[in-house]
Amino acid sequence: MTTKTKIEKPFSTLVGKRVVLPFPQSDEKTESGIILTEAAQNEKLESEIADMTKMPVIQTGNECDYIKEGMEVYVQPGDLVPGRCEVLKIDGKIKYFIVPERAVVGIY
Repeated sequence: MTTKTKIEKPFSTLVGKRVVLPFPQSDEKTESGIILTEAAQNEKLESEIADMTKMPVIQTGNECDYIKEGMEVYVQPGDLVPGRCEVLKIDGKIKYFIVPERAVVGIY
C-alpha cells in the first residue's frame, strides 16, 4: 500500500489559469554514496523530467476551468523546461513547476 505525501501549497492564492506541479528533487549523491558532479546531477534531472508521466496537481489558479487540486495530470516533458514554464525556487532550490492550464495534455 502506497502512502501519498501531501505537498504544501506555495501560495495562499494562485491567480489566473495556472497549475503548480512538483519539481523532481535530485540527490547530490548516489545510493552508494558517490557524490555526483553538477553535470551528472543535471543529466539525471533531465532524465527524471522526461520520465514523468503522472504529476500531482499541488495548486490551481483561481480561473482554472478543468484542472483541480489533487488530480494527476500529464504535461509533455518539452513543456517542463525553463522558458516554456515558470519554476519557483524556495531557499535557492527549484521546488515547483508553474504551467498554464492549457499545457496539461491529459488527466488520469
